[in-house]
Amino acid sequence: MNWFEAWEYCRSIGLHLASIESKYEQTFVEIFLPRLELPTTEAYWTSGTDLGKEGQFTWMATGRSFTFSFFRPGEPNNRFGSEDCIEMVVTPGVTSYSWNDRNCFAKAYVLCQQDVRYPDKLFGVSSS
Repeated sequence: MNWFEAWEYCRSIGLHLASIESKYEQTFVEIFLPRLELPTTEAYWTSGTDLGKEGQFTWMATGRSFTFSFFRPGEPNNRFGSEDCIEMVVTPGVTSYSWNDRNCFAKAYVLCQQDVRYPDKLFGVSSS
């Protein structure tokens, strides 16, 4: 589903599109996702976006600006002037998930999490 559909899907099940705000959370997701045995070539939407102002990334689920990032080399690049939403993607040949800015209407898996007010966040994934 696209980023907007992903946002709505997470909210419909009482969750939020994920925010990855620290190296600890990044590592947690990198351990969590492979255990689901989903295709490792897939991308996963996060709540990260610069739709409000180009180049100023915010986590929509928390309203906070990025203080941590894990972008692929050369990213974010706003390719074709239309990449405003952040996905996590597997780095080829590596087991880590790096970030990429992508067109918000592209299709990807969904990475949802529990209410961000709680320190022990539970993540969930959907391909719907």
